[in-house]
Amino acid sequence: MRESYLFSSGDLRGTLENNRQKMLADIDAYDSNKLLNTAEDTLVDYFASEYEVEPLQIAPREDVSVEVKPTKVDARNLPNRAVFDYGRPVPVDGTLVRVHVPFSGEPQLLLLQASTHSLNPPQATVSENTVVFEHWWGGTPPDSEVTRWVEEQVSNLRLHVTYQTDDLQHHKREVRSTALSRIQARRSHLLASQNLQAALPFKMHPRSDAPLTFTPEGVKRRPRPAPPPPASGVPHKAEVALSNEQFEDILRTIRAMGHSMERMPGAYVSMNEESLRAVLLTSLNAQYEGGATGETFNVLGKTDILIRQGDRNLFTGECKIWDGPKSLRDAIDQVLAYLAWRDTRAAVILFVRRKDFGPVVEKIPATVKEHTQFRRELGQKDATEWHYGFAQHEDATREVTLAVIAFHLPVTVSA
Repeated sequence: MRESYLFSSGDLRGTLENNRQKMLADIDAYDSNKLLNTAEDTLVDYFASEYEVEPLQIAPREDVSVEVKPTKVDARNLPNRAVFDYGRPVPVDGTLVRVHVPFSGEPQLLLLQASTHSLNPPQATVSENTVVFEHWWGGTPPDSEVTRWVEEQVSNLRLHVTYQTDDLQHHKREVRSTALSRIQARRSHLLASQNLQAALPFKMHPRSDAPLTFTPEGVKRRPRPAPPPPASGVPHKAEVALSNEQFEDILRTIRAMGHSMERMPGAYVSMNEESLRAVLLTSLNAQYEGGATGETFNVLGKTDILIRQGDRNLFTGECKIWDGPKSLRDAIDQVLAYLAWRDTRAAVILFVRRKDFGPVVEKIPATVKEHTQFRRELGQKDATEWHYGFAQHEDATREVTLAVIAFHLPVTVSA
């Protein structure tokens, strides 16, 4: 077998960047209707799973095998041997030792040099999923010398695999963040184009989108995964929905009224959930011309606050007096159960009547993230307001934006 230097035939960072570019091209070429009809995190998992590259795994010591063979060696190539060189081999008795080191992972990684590397890379051959080292001795070497040589080769191999870890972990983080940014940007562009087309007073002209053909080379951890099955391939239709600005405007109204209550808690001490909700409804109706209603029947039950436009529920809210983590879990269950398939914005408004507000605030994020339909954090507005992405109750491919807002309305005696 002909040995060569490993980790020396290409640049790992450059190859991983080619991989990232190929993923971007795949996202740009992905069917637009499926892109719009599939949840963002599902798409990120789909694309990242192909282009994330896992480090090589070298087999443990007990799985390393050694092969010893008597052979003839050229004395001219042996150290400390004085032989006359007549321009031809000088065969003498010797010993050939082969070390077989199994590994798992992408074999191409064995060729690529990491950002951190040494000037003494392993020299070996690669056969399927095994690295093979060879060494010749004149005569029969001591077993201690062979053992030391074997351990040096395996240790050097493991060291160079370790060198690649930082590059691969950086790539893994970059792939996922890049995929999310590109998916969000393309979805925004597609939706903007749809809205523009719908606004024009002309007949739509059909066109076929040519797929992108740029496919730079890159390592792959495994074959391309199957596309996300829940995605729908039917044409995506723009739906009436709250914009981020409108959602924030509604929350701003609730926030302002809640902070007003906090400044004068004594005026609200005797109020139950229904009465507190009525105070919020008064503020919302002043802003939205009576568009907010209380106790409106909606899907599985009655929701506390509902803002509608035509036949669409644009915003759904649930008011709850905090009575431990279970009360928050129940409120989330209730508001998610109220949501119909097209509803995508909701809020849970908590009124905390405990004397010590801080411990309650600390429990809220962990309680939310324990919910089975929780997907991801979307940001924190302030110390007592959090925004989350949740799977839609009836369709896990759709995401609901849920705001959780807590207000402190203490009573004179700790509850």
